[in-house]
Amino acid sequence: MIETTRGSEIDAPATGPQDRRDPYLLESVAHACQILKLFETGLDGLSLVDIVRSTGLNKTVAFRLLYTLDEQGLIEKSG
Repeated sequence: MIETTRGSEIDAPATGPQDRRDPYLLESVAHACQILKLFETGLDGLSLVDIVRSTGLNKTVAFRLLYTLDEQGLIEKSG
């Protein structure tokens, strides 16, 4: 339940273990951060399949996030 300024409560759609949706959280940015954190471990040469398995992201979403991160210079594609 989320309390509004007038004291009434509304139900938020379930989105995960907390069963609450954070109105300030951008899921695409959170997913990109998940991917970037994989590279903090020092592992080189992560494949798309490795990233999908580690994050649980859809393969297409993971690919598009990786493409964007590469285009923005935050990661570098090898090969």
